[in-house]
Amino acid sequence: MSLADLPCEVISMIARTIYDPLTITQKDRLNMDQDRQNSLDTLIALGMTCRKIRREVKGILFTCVRVHDQDKGLELIEHRETWGIYVRSIIIDLSMFDNTSDQFIKQNNMIGTLRPRSCWSESTFLETLINSLPQLEHLCFFADVSDDPTLVLLFSKLIPIPSSYLSPPAPTTLDSRSSSHLQHAPLRHIHKPFSLRLRSFSWRLRAPPPSTFRKFARSSTFVSIHHLVRHTPNLDFLVLDADMDYTASPDILAVLEQLAERDKWAESRPPKLSLMLCGPILGWGDIFLKDLVKAYSNIKELFIDRPLTSPLVLDQVGALDFLVGDLLPLSCLPHLQILQIGSYQIPSDSNTQRIFHVTCLLSRYIPSLRIFGVLDPSGETVWGGIWPETLRTAVGTRAAEASMDEAGGEKSNRCWGVDEETGKWFFGLGDRDLEVLVRDGL
Repeated sequence: MSLADLPCEVISMIARTIYDPLTITQKDRLNMDQDRQNSLDTLIALGMTCRKIRREVKGILFTCVRVHDQDKGLELIEHRETWGIYVRSIIIDLSMFDNTSDQFIKQNNMIGTLRPRSCWSESTFLETLINSLPQLEHLCFFADVSDDPTLVLLFSKLIPIPSSYLSPPAPTTLDSRSSSHLQHAPLRHIHKPFSLRLRSFSWRLRAPPPSTFRKFARSSTFVSIHHLVRHTPNLDFLVLDADMDYTASPDILAVLEQLAERDKWAESRPPKLSLMLCGPILGWGDIFLKDLVKAYSNIKELFIDRPLTSPLVLDQVGALDFLVGDLLPLSCLPHLQILQIGSYQIPSDSNTQRIFHVTCLLSRYIPSLRIFGVLDPSGETVWGGIWPETLRTAVGTRAAEASMDEAGGEKSNRCWGVDEETGKWFFGLGDRDLEVLVRDGL
């Protein structure tokens, strides 16, 4: 019996085990890390073995695509009727519109002048691209302040508006070739507006702004997405990434206030949000977290990556209690199940005991918390699982079995024990364990 003799469902499961395109990590951005690239190459090789396997692999290969330049975008539009129907996630680098890009330099050297950017033509190009992908649910932009006009126009087009509103002026064409494709690209396969389909959105900074820009423009880092998040009823994963610069706390709070307005007028129960904040946060601390909770509380997962400009090593007496004190405002998040915090490093010589101490304290103040993670000195996140006594039989036993070696002995850094005050069990988790628990909804 060969691999091709297996049912299609089994082949698809094997293919997704090799490479899952929707497993997006901090490393999985415009350029994938080597491990992910190797997995993708393996999947491509698998798809070349026979036609049956190729049919199953094809949809997985095109589930997530990356658009670095306009040529890639035009290729997607051209193939909207073939492999474009498989695309569910897209990562777009808006530097493709910069006059400094290789493509623009090549075009304008022939003319002898540099053309200014046109937010009208750029937004039309992106609108056509997005509306050509009928299954698109996950959107990521690499953008900066120069892209705000383009994004504001784009999102205004993607959100349904009354027909009485005036249409924007006809866009200036990007070039004759792209103009031809835009004019002849039918917007078929669209069962509902994109803003109603969108489930996850990421705004990632591609270049820091000039040093005095914020003061001059009196603008917010994420101002271009306010209108979008307010009109996306199914959005349940949001990434705000200013890792190359910093984020003022009011910029983050302004976005969350828009989400609160969305939930206020929702026709059905709004989804619980997974929120990822990347990069240093001005005003970081318990006051910021109090404001965050006040602005928006329907959060089930919170990932705060590197909120400080430099790591803080928790090696002093009382340092762990200081960390817990900073995180106490999160006790007002009634649905919080996963919490990851960066910038705080726990020394490896007493890693297990210190993580156990922090996890115990947090679980007492945040009853809903199930998974807690903190960066270790190597830059990797150390995860801990938290289960109430009532779930120990269903979940804790399975994790306890996984923490035993073949001889029946306990593996190091796996089972931490039980908190006698609350009756909760604690286990050390690896990335694979975390993935399983999140998938199972625990």
